[in-house]
Amino acid sequence: MSYIYEFDIAAIVILVAIIISFLIKKTVETRLIKTFSFLVWDSLFCCLFDILAILTSDNFDLFPIWVHYSINICFFITFLFIPLIFLNCVLYLTNNDSRITLKNKLLKAIPFSLGVILILSTPFSKLIFYFDGNTYKHGSLFFCLFLIAILYVIDFFIQTIKNRKTISHIQLFSIMIYSLVPVIAQIIQ
Repeated sequence: MSYIYEFDIAAIVILVAIIISFLIKKTVETRLIKTFSFLVWDSLFCCLFDILAILTSDNFDLFPIWVHYSINICFFITFLFIPLIFLNCVLYLTNNDSRITLKNKLLKAIPFSLGVILILSTPFSKLIFYFDGNTYKHGSLFFCLFLIAILYVIDFFIQTIKNRKTISHIQLFSIMIYSLVPVIAQIIQ
């Protein structure tokens, strides 16, 4: 199977430009800026782990199996973090985070936590992915990672629409574009 990693390379270039821009501007440290910075760094590492997983998979015999599992686990955890972090960015942007109860915060963390448990157990359970000989395969619950991501995407769309009056038009447009482009890219891939 041939994987497309050109999207990752393009994303890395954009993310590095954002990081450089942040370093040059020396913005005020707010919860939103810190969370957005975490989102950018996590996205960068997600892309790097994806490329690394593809390259090591193409040269499977050069690396022990634990290296393949470790890289893919890091990729999937960083991948799963992105929608959760973005949801927090939207909550901070709309000043809605202070109105969320501890119970709701814990409820928002449950899908991510279940995803991480599935990912970390995959070397033993093969539920998310596994290796059949020298070939990477999706496990029977692989689709759950996308369901979890979709849950968070739906939640931040709801939060954005519900609190749209607290967001400028430019911020609203940015949120919608940032939300839709990865979904479209995933469909294309």
